Amino acid sequence: EQTWRGAMRGNIVLVAPGIMRISAGMRYGGIERLVSLFSRGLQGMGMYPIVFAPQGSALPPEIAMVEAGPAIENYQEPGILPALHLLMQEVCANRLGIRAALDFSHSHPVREYPEMASLSVIWHDPKIMQPKPPPFNVVALSEWQAERYRIFQGREARVLDPICFDASYYQPAPGVERADRCIFVGRLDDPNKGALAAVRACRALKQQLDLVGPARDTPYGRAVQAECDTEDIVYRGEVSDEAKLYLLQRAKALLYPVSYPEGQGESHSHKGVEAMGTGCPMIAFGQGAMGEVIEDGLTGYVVYSAPEMGEAIRWVEGIDRAKCRARAVERGSVDATMRRWIPVIDETCRGARWK
Repeated sequence: EQTWRGAMRGNIVLVAPGIMRISAGMRYGGIERLVSLFSRGLQGMGMYPIVFAPQGSALPPEIAMVEAGPAIENYQEPGILPALHLLMQEVCANRLGIRAALDFSHSHPVREYPEMASLSVIWHDPKIMQPKPPPFNVVALSEWQAERYRIFQGREARVLDPICFDASYYQPAPGVERADRCIFVGRLDDPNKGALAAVRACRALKQQLDLVGPARDTPYGRAVQAECDTEDIVYRGEVSDEAKLYLLQRAKALLYPVSYPEGQGESHSHKGVEAMGTGCPMIAFGQGAMGEVIEDGLTGYVVYSAPEMGEAIRWVEGIDRAKCRARAVERGSVDATMRRWIPVIDETCRGARWK
């Protein structure tokens, strides 16, 4: 309890997912990296976040953190509940100067405290969300996701994209010659991620491809690895963040052939935003919010099949990588994201509610 109270020096509570440890240096992006970026961004704008994160998380020393139980791969996130309950008791008794809670978790425990000003971010297709959504002030990543929330949950969500990247890290490598290779980043063992579609598009075009990500021993994972060799279709494995950056800076395009069951889709893409930050355009199947993430001809192309992906690999040569990078910074840098979020946080602290 002494450690817990010693960390209570902020005015914004940021509830991290309880599934994985938080770190600035995670290899593949995701919400866990985003929490680190977001907390630093809030501090840079004059706020003082307290991050509730699983044990073993690593944040900069200037960011107050409460280790709220072990990381548990369970979307109910039981590890974060006891410490959060203690904090909310203090908040509701007006003994702490907390202005609002930003709930980035999957289970949204802040909903149990409706008197607390809060913003709850939803991450997935609302069709597959847990049956008990947050009570109010729900934030969607995209217009697509907000519309799905309206259809399947019967509620309104405000579109306020939190997906951001460190523009000082994800940037082009000046003077480095680009390789004639594409890149796929994601789970190779998951059919929904579409690694085989990327492989087939590149094979048909005689285009070289690097595959980056984990590959468990599944039938799909084995089928992907059976396509790999040592030169044309190369499986790089789970690489470091530095190696991923190196590959993105030199890649012709990031291929993102995600293909979920009909009616579902991706609400956004951390990987795509980071790639665009290096000037690397993204080619994705037109599912979910990909038409909002990608601006055709500027930051990449939206396609609808492996053959179309092959055609887009040809077109992508005409994309100006400096303009792609500039647009990514304009939309997705931490500073740009904070400029969108701070007014809404202030509005929420003053009592704004939407349902």
